[in-house]
Amino acid sequence: GAWAAAGDGKYIKIANNSGTNSVGAAYINDCFSTTYRTYVVTFQFENDRNGNQIWLRFLKDNDSEISGAYYRYASQQLNNAGTETYITANDSSYWRMTGGTAGGNTAVFGGCYGFMYVHNPYTIASGQAGAGNLYRCGWNAHYNEYDDSGNVGNTVSTGMLLQNSDNVAGIQFMPSANYIAKRNITVWGLKEY
Repeated sequence: GAWAAAGDGKYIKIANNSGTNSVGAAYINDCFSTTYRTYVVTFQFENDRNGNQIWLRFLKDNDSEISGAYYRYASQQLNNAGTETYITANDSSYWRMTGGTAGGNTAVFGGCYGFMYVHNPYTIASGQAGAGNLYRCGWNAHYNEYDDSGNVGNTVSTGMLLQNSDNVAGIQFMPSANYIAKRNITVWGLKEY
């Protein structure tokens, strides 16, 4: 199928969050565990008004946000005018995904869709020298963004979460302000044979 993995792996659906009502955040609690080492998150969003960005934060076991200065990422965007732009962030309190993420033409946000791999989210590294400076819970994402005028941007991004004392158990997408109007998020675990 479309999600067949190399080495005869298989994606197992874990959870979904979808709807058309406006929400202040779209999240899936307790979707990451020690069952899988790699997950795929597919997502699609529409905004309820212009000007918002989509941000991502991971969630702890108790469903609260990991919101400290733990997020490090690099994004590259190609907009529909052919302009390539970049953004990097160290020690941010969230991952900024859209709204001109890489300085592109999509400041007027309409929606986005794509997928991301999340690697080793749940297990906290231990027994390593300098563990406080290690990054973990890595992600790789590829997604498209469009505005209400039909302009599009294609973004690839990678990031990691700074080592801390919290397991990453869930995921949350949220607007920078206002609401997300529509969403469809699915988390899949990669079964290894």
